[in-house]
Amino acid sequence: MDAHKILQSVFHVLAILVLLGFLALQGGSCMLLMSAMSDSGPAAGGTAERAGKDAILFGDAQPEARYLQVPVMGVISAEAQETPFGFAMEMSLLERVDRLLEHARASDRIDGVLLDIDSPGGAVDPSDVIFQKLRRFREETGKPVVARLNGLAASGGFYVAVAADRIVAHPSCLTGSIGVIMQSFNFAGLFEKHGVELVTLTSGPNKDLLNPGRPMREDERAILMGIIGETYEQFVDAVAAGRGMDAAAVRAVADGRVWTARQALDLGFVDRVGYEEELLAEMRDLAGVERVAVVRHRLPSKFWELLELSAANLAGRRQPASALEALTRPRRAPGLYYLWDPQL
Repeated sequence: MDAHKILQSVFHVLAILVLLGFLALQGGSCMLLMSAMSDSGPAAGGTAERAGKDAILFGDAQPEARYLQVPVMGVISAEAQETPFGFAMEMSLLERVDRLLEHARASDRIDGVLLDIDSPGGAVDPSDVIFQKLRRFREETGKPVVARLNGLAASGGFYVAVAADRIVAHPSCLTGSIGVIMQSFNFAGLFEKHGVELVTLTSGPNKDLLNPGRPMREDERAILMGIIGETYEQFVDAVAAGRGMDAAAVRAVADGRVWTARQALDLGFVDRVGYEEELLAEMRDLAGVERVAVVRHRLPSKFWELLELSAANLAGRRQPASALEALTRPRRAPGLYYLWDPQL
């Protein structure tokens, strides 16, 4: 076979692969579309979960009390979750928690909440909003809240946990990391080495705090540390109030480090270390019954909201990032974080 025919064969194979990839993407999009449409309308003859009812996950047979699972999984954020192409396809963690708490508040078949946490924390504001919503839920409904700390419940993940009546930690979990972080790049040395100047015009000397094109001044550092210090005290106060501890005692050990479940128990930051049975025992005790179960409520997808969010992306309000932008932009938006990230 001559070189021309080999080249033609290669192009044919590549064309077939591209076509198959395109068809696969289209098929996946259709499946997502059909799933969203089926969830947005009333279900007929489906499972209890698909019909919008509460499906039992685990617990005792014939439960006398039901706890609604409220997952706090991943980084805590008020931003809608996106596909790799920048399209919002799922509600934010904050909105999901809010809707589940409203369901638990409104349903007379829900007797309490299981806050199921596996999170390194996240942004300060949504972490605090979830904390306040949980405390208000407890006060206004009288329904108990139990937090289960799974593999990781650090920083903001621990912040929301202390709003619960009881905290049960999985034996292998890491928790704690009481502290605040603010991060930025500084390219001043790199710019100087390559003869690049970042020109910034401001209305005042502190408008460009954390400017990556120049070294930080000491007065700027003092300003930012004042903000971090105040936000840290907010964290300490939340833990002290939630755990019934003295703020000074919390502050004495709250240096940002994570603890094992046993260490957290010794410090008084969790009530029990154990597995599912220990968790159920705490739930039974709080509910004052002998049989409890944990149920899941599937939130209906609002297909029209997904379309609106995706249309906004296409219209330019949130354009999908280019490959270069994705590589060069900061890993997270500027701001304050209750976040434990060993990769920082």
